[in-house]
Amino acid sequence: MVKKAFTLAEVLITLGIIGVVAAMTLPTLLANYEKKVTATKAKKAYSELLNAIKMSEAHNGEMKEWAYPETQSIEVTRNFVEEYIKPYFSDLRVCSEGNNDIDSNCGARVGMYGVNYILPNGTGLSMSIEQVGKFYVIVDTNGKGGPNTLGHDVFFFDTDNTDKNLLPHGWKDNLTKEDIYTGYDTGVGFITCKKTKGDNENELHRHGCTALLMLNNWEIDKDYPW
Repeated sequence: MVKKAFTLAEVLITLGIIGVVAAMTLPTLLANYEKKVTATKAKKAYSELLNAIKMSEAHNGEMKEWAYPETQSIEVTRNFVEEYIKPYFSDLRVCSEGNNDIDSNCGARVGMYGVNYILPNGTGLSMSIEQVGKFYVIVDTNGKGGPNTLGHDVFFFDTDNTDKNLLPHGWKDNLTKEDIYTGYDTGVGFITCKKTKGDNENELHRHGCTALLMLNNWEIDKDYPW
């Protein structure tokens, strides 16, 4: 009985086809994986922040009644976090302090009065009392990794509302995804979530991405400006 076998040419052709298919699909698979990890870590960090705030409120009263400092400094931020957040947040470790926008070891920073913390999974948290009565938080899902871009690996939350709830920056009542795609005026800037800056110099072109992610049920879908 004669046994049939693949010729060398047939094997090479098959391997070539597999290589072409892999080259075409692998970047998409990697990108989808990165999106999933990013969204999951952003959601987890935000959930842990809300849980810490809830426990703190049980001891310190509602967040809107906390003693928000009348001045801004790194020390002021540190003291505020040490009193109201850190005791109720497990494994929150100080990483660095200072006024750099990006720290090579800790990731994106919320502002010149920010104090950077790091979580066990590598997520960076930068917190700041940047304006009187306002608490700002930057979540950097991959810490010291890049690209350190809002809406890509960096997500922005604050208490810029009358009830002092920690919400995505620029949040408003009845906010919709369509509002974010087209842009909406907050009084201090025109907030959107776009890949590139628009023509309007006051357009905060990535500041709406955190709200968009939240409205997407913490999923980065095909319409999200990744």
